[in-house]
Amino acid sequence: MKYLLIIPIILIGCGDNNPTYSNIPVSNPITIVQFCKGFTSTYPSIFPEVGLCINNIIYAVYYATNNVGLVALPNGNYTTTLDNAPCNFTVMDNCQIK
Repeated sequence: MKYLLIIPIILIGCGDNNPTYSNIPVSNPITIVQFCKGFTSTYPSIFPEVGLCINNIIYAVYYATNNVGLVALPNGNYTTTLDNAPCNFTVMDNCQIK
């Protein structure tokens, strides 16, 4: 069983009205994938953990002491670290969660 701390992500646009992202090979839209089904965000107490589906690969924020990054999640079983919205989930091909 792999353990992953997933931190909610807020995407914020930055000032350039005509940005060029020629080095980012994204052919499909980025979608949000919720890991634990059945939880609804309720500020300030419940923030269900989510990942980003980019080109059919799920990415999540990985956090360890002095080490934070957006990482691809390989297929496999995971456990969330939230006390108020915990669950076990399985990452499968094409951003599917079971």
